Amino acid sequence: MKRKIITFTVILLIINIILAVITAVTDSTVCLTLTITTGTFLYHFAMRLIVGFSVPEKWNPNSPWFRQKPFEKRLYKKIGVKKWKNKLPTFDPDSFDLEKHSLYEVIETMCKSEVVHEVIMVLSFVPLFFIIFAGTPAVFIITSVIAAMFDGVFVIMQRYNRPRLMKIYNRRGE
Repeated sequence: MKRKIITFTVILLIINIILAVITAVTDSTVCLTLTITTGTFLYHFAMRLIVGFSVPEKWNPNSPWFRQKPFEKRLYKKIGVKKWKNKLPTFDPDSFDLEKHSLYEVIETMCKSEVVHEVIMVLSFVPLFFIIFAGTPAVFIITSVIAAMFDGVFVIMQRYNRPRLMKIYNRRGE
């Protein structure tokens, strides 16, 4: 998955540069729209990579931020997290592999993943500022909302799974 996302981001960058040059040369509104659209997608993919590689590895899973809130169990049951959580892709499956990492390291990775997706959710709305310059609010609003919702699903998955691993970790007394 990691290689696919990086490759796709590079391809988006190349396409966006080509479209920007064509737009500058031809002054085509169709090319401008495609440049804005690919640029917005490029932002979302590149920003995810930058945030993912920038967030620190070590986190305290016992901090209040990572503790499950009282309403969360009911919410997760209501939205059926247990049924769909294993169908989500993982950027770096090796980082969650208990044969390669200790249980505590995997729990720290879950904390990092949650923070990464929370930061991405906020940064997903940065393109809204480009409405001022480019117009076309629909492109920016739709991609921002969908991107934030997409990452919200990953936050939910981490917050659903981590308490279960924490119980195992605490029972072992490691």
